[in-house]
Amino acid sequence: MGTSWGAPIQAVEQKAVPHPHLITNSFRITFGAVVLTLRRFEDDWSRYICHLLPNKDQRPAEAKSLFQEIKDRKLDDAANLLVAHSAPKNQAPLSTPERLQIIIDAGWQTEEELVAWYPSVALRLLAVRDAVAKEWPDAKEGAKAAP
Repeated sequence: MGTSWGAPIQAVEQKAVPHPHLITNSFRITFGAVVLTLRRFEDDWSRYICHLLPNKDQRPAEAKSLFQEIKDRKLDDAANLLVAHSAPKNQAPLSTPERLQIIIDAGWQTEEELVAWYPSVALRLLAVRDAVAKEWPDAKEGAKAAP
């Protein structure tokens, strides 16, 4: 399998770092944290948020952009293989290079690129949270304030 890995991953591949497992594991952990957060967002959106913001004009554009990014980067498939360890029957466990290639195929060449991407996800999630809080100011108490 060909790779297009950036410098940190090439260093692991060439065994040019003292603890290569730290780089590969931190790459996977970072990716896993982002993907799990986005999976939770998808679940929360379909179960709760879309009902709290039933009018499409109330829904923040950031939510749409998150769903588009999940689709474009095929993050559900990556999460199934890398986080949930759910692979097709009779598929051998993935090697570390194969796992890293799935992450890279989602659009990152280096861990730095992945880590730099995360703040945009966090800011968009915060925008969704703020939209819900604006519409449901008493959400902390579990009920919408009476008009």
